[in-house]
Amino acid sequence: MRHKLFRCLRPAGTLLVAIGLLVSLALPAAAAPDDNGWDPTLPKLLSAGAPGDPLAIANASLAATAQATQATVNLGRNFLSSLGIGGAPASVAAGRVRGPQAIEYVIRRGGSQMGVPYSWGGGTPTGPSAGVEQDAGKVGYDCSGFTRFAFAGVGVLIPKYSGDQYNTGRHIPPSQAKRGDLIFYGPGGSQHVTIYLGNGQMLEESSAKGQVAVSPVRTAGMSPYLARIIES
Repeated sequence: MRHKLFRCLRPAGTLLVAIGLLVSLALPAAAAPDDNGWDPTLPKLLSAGAPGDPLAIANASLAATAQATQATVNLGRNFLSSLGIGGAPASVAAGRVRGPQAIEYVIRRGGSQMGVPYSWGGGTPTGPSAGVEQDAGKVGYDCSGFTRFAFAGVGVLIPKYSGDQYNTGRHIPPSQAKRGDLIFYGPGGSQHVTIYLGNGQMLEESSAKGQVAVSPVRTAGMSPYLARIIES
């Protein structure tokens, strides 16, 4: 069964995002996703930040404490200010983000990193960073580091590991996908995460492409649900 159509959320004036334009359409029709499946176009590996991996150990002291949350809120304020939006609107307060404008800020911040290299374990709420293991010393993002950076732009701190991001926010079936929802791949979202743009497109830090890029939504290996971090 084909999924329903969704209207694109259209910000006005300077808030118009340069990517993911036009009308948001549903994800392509596909067989029911299987939690045991993997995206065949990507390495069959866990995303960085899984419990016990080198990045998780290195970041153990950077758990989402009150200070880390406040620091991310400040990042959000600074990013909004860079867009010429004064102050910190109540709609983007930590833990209470609402509305289509906040979603557009997230996508715009992510889109500002187009072409930044893929680096396994790389990426912080403030920008690209050196990866670990095979990408040690290479500055960029991995998939979940990239989505974390994008959401930090509106003061929302999400976990580093994609499997933890899968359990953050509200689970949404693919038939109800909206612009700004997170799409996951692999068992429990453990392989990969992207940002849904609508119109069958997604924004991702792709190991296959080696950089941040817009890609057609892939349904093979997709986890059963998307995660909605920002309600609209």
